[in-house]
Amino acid sequence: MQTKTLLISLGVGVVTLASLAALFQNYTKERARLQQEAKAWPTSGRPCLETNRDAFVAAPELYSDHAPSASMTFDYDGVRMSRSSGKVACNEVLDPTALLNDTYPVCKFAHPRKLAVTSDQGAHYYLTEDHPVTFFVFHGTAKCVLAD
Repeated sequence: MQTKTLLISLGVGVVTLASLAALFQNYTKERARLQQEAKAWPTSGRPCLETNRDAFVAAPELYSDHAPSASMTFDYDGVRMSRSSGKVACNEVLDPTALLNDTYPVCKFAHPRKLAVTSDQGAHYYLTEDHPVTFFVFHGTAKCVLAD
């Protein structure tokens, strides 16, 4: 009877180890994929010119005489963003400091010119001229960098 119990325990151990090995392999493959994808979403660069609300509102719209339309305002991952022009793309990017494959939100703007961002941290206003910018919230801190 002890031999049968020992064989069952050994079998369970082998299956458990094989399962853990498969999980680890999946984890490392997914992390490598996320690391490669993150390269297309750079979050370093010179900081965007942040200003106060009054200066933001007073800054002229280069190609428009009105406030951003509703189509230029959107919510992403709990952050409301409004730009005066250009295209935008957003993605969840791998947090390189996390042990697990955690991500954080990143948005790339082609040329927002004026970018207003509202989150639980408050409102931030950026004047970006015609520069492409990347905006992200990393560990609770909102950042905007020029992507030129």
